[in-house]
Amino acid sequence: MRRYTALVSLWFIKALEYRAELVIWAVLTLLNTTILLAIWLSVFRGVSSLQGYQVGQVLQYFLLATVINGITASHFESWRSREVREGKIDHYLTKPIPYPLQVLLADIGNRSFYVLLIVPITLLVYLAFSFHYSLGVLTVSPLILFQCVLLLGVGYLIEFSFAMIAVLLSFWFEGAEGLEHFKWISISLLSGFMIPLEFMPLWMRSLVNLLPLKYMYAVPIQVVQQRTSLGISDLLYIGGFLLLLFALQRWLWHRATLKYTSAG
Repeated sequence: MRRYTALVSLWFIKALEYRAELVIWAVLTLLNTTILLAIWLSVFRGVSSLQGYQVGQVLQYFLLATVINGITASHFESWRSREVREGKIDHYLTKPIPYPLQVLLADIGNRSFYVLLIVPITLLVYLAFSFHYSLGVLTVSPLILFQCVLLLGVGYLIEFSFAMIAVLLSFWFEGAEGLEHFKWISISLLSGFMIPLEFMPLWMRSLVNLLPLKYMYAVPIQVVQQRTSLGISDLLYIGGFLLLLFALQRWLWHRATLKYTSAG
């Protein structure tokens, strides 16, 4: 009985630790966003508009970016790579569900719980800023809603694919999970997460427009703010890039199963 009580207590502590970590992540995310909003308020001090944006539209932009980040971001590289190095994926090799699919399903579950935290908190921040600044009412038509849902799915698949590729590379390279930092920097700079495209230098804006990362933040926010709309060329570009990522993951997993060895 004492052993059973200890096991239950340990399970409860771990469950509480996991949920507390999610809450801390959500609070820190909103704290960073609030600081960023304060910086942009100082930029717009005494100015009615910049690069076609009014202050309320910029604040709205970064609040939307926070929501998108909460829905699409993946951060499992470190512990999944450690799982591979420690040989804890043996049972996935004998089950009908391959390891990458298990990682995807588990990450979607974790992400769903995090979204339930980040979206209401962001909404409260949005309402708080609305009392002092005109953030505007988001107009959601069926077409805008369809494009937003599609782009959220695209953003998540890109984030997940980059993270999964880093995990699969750990079959060959020690410390491959360090690519998480490269992923974070690349996405932050080249997706419109840190700054709207209109405020970027011309050379950087040209680079971002060439890359598919813009479909993660800049384009969905522009769709919501009715500054752009997806075309056939956008859909073909997105589809081709995702197929390339999926093919790379499939090839890496196939090669990894041939290379993987485990004692026991």
